[in-house]
Amino acid sequence: MPLGSTRTLKADFRVIAATNQPVTQALAENRLRGDLYYRLNTFQIEVPPLRERKEDIPPLVSSFVKQFAQQLGKPEPAIAPDAFQKLLDYSWPGNVRELQNAMEYAVVLARQGLIGVKELPTELQLPAALQQTERVAPARPGVQTLDDVERNTILQALAQCHGNKKKAAQLLGIQRPTLYNKLKRYAIEL
Repeated sequence: MPLGSTRTLKADFRVIAATNQPVTQALAENRLRGDLYYRLNTFQIEVPPLRERKEDIPPLVSSFVKQFAQQLGKPEPAIAPDAFQKLLDYSWPGNVRELQNAMEYAVVLARQGLIGVKELPTELQLPAALQQTERVAPARPGVQTLDDVERNTILQALAQCHGNKKKAAQLLGIQRPTLYNKLKRYAIEL
């Protein structure tokens, strides 16, 4: 009702709430108020993560590429088959938002109307085997050990050098045998 009015106004609306946390666990740990949950919990829709809906990736990619090309005033770039395969193979831990950001990045870098692997964010350029091992959770939440930092630095160097170990060793400022020892130590296989 307007400020100062004595008349009640009726409104018909719906509240849509979303979370990426397990709701029952949040209730049990008192991170979600029970009274709020029971007011909101009329109809639930569970959407699986993007890595479980690979068929949604092509239309999303197409839509994002078109959107960002228009925003940047660029012609809509095509996507090279090997780059498209990288998009399909990636696990998308950040779901659709991560895909959206990746496509904006790629459109910005696209040259001559084509998005290739080099125009994709670094984490997508890693071989699939490295992408899986990169997601090992730190021993203590929020804290990375020195081994974690070193391992991630090696993975980034390998991605930047497209898997070329000699160039990665040079980039890291270490000898090739040292890099090979570290690859073995961290179980990184190319």
